[in-house]
Amino acid sequence: MNTEEQTTPTEMKAAITTEPAPPDTLHELLGMALEDFKKVLKNPKYRVTMDIWYKFNAEEDICYVCLAGAFVSQRMKPKGNQINWHTISAEWYHALEALNSVRACRVPDALIEYYCKNFSPGEKRGQKAVEEAIRMIDQIEGSEGHPLGQFVEAFDYANPKPFLKYLETTRALLEEANL
Repeated sequence: MNTEEQTTPTEMKAAITTEPAPPDTLHELLGMALEDFKKVLKNPKYRVTMDIWYKFNAEEDICYVCLAGAFVSQRMKPKGNQINWHTISAEWYHALEALNSVRACRVPDALIEYYCKNFSPGEKRGQKAVEEAIRMIDQIEGSEGHPLGQFVEAFDYANPKPFLKYLETTRALLEEANL
C-alpha cells in the first residue's frame, strides 16, 4: 500500500484544475456534464448515486458520483482519488451547485446559483436569469405539461433514459433561452 492510499481525505491535498473558468452559459456546462455522465454510465469503475457528488472507495476500486461528480471526475481530474472541496474556486463551486440543482429538477434554483452568484449584480445575464427563473416557476406551477414540470422522482439505475432525456430537454430549453 503506498502512502497516498494511507493518507486520510482530510489530510490529502487534491490539486484540482479549475482553469479555465466555467462556461458562459449554464446550457454549455450542462452539455459538458451530460457528456461526462454518459461516459461514467458506461464505465464499470464508476457507480452512479445521486446522494454523493464524488467519493472514491479504495476497497472496491469504485468511484461513486452523481451528475456534478461525473463532471468533476472527467473534467477536473482529482489527484489521489480524493477531493479537497476547499481548493475549488467559488465560481466552480457555484457551477457544480447549479448542476446539482438541475439534477434535482430545480432549474430555477440552478439559474440563480449559476448566474447570480458567479457574476456581478449589474451583469445583464444575471438579471435575465432571474427573470427566466420566475417565468419557469410560473409555467411549472401552472402546467403539468411543461417539460421541466415533469419531475424525475429518482434516478432509475436500471433505466437511466428518462433522466438523460430530462437533462437533454433541460439543456435544449436553456440553450433556446441563451442561458
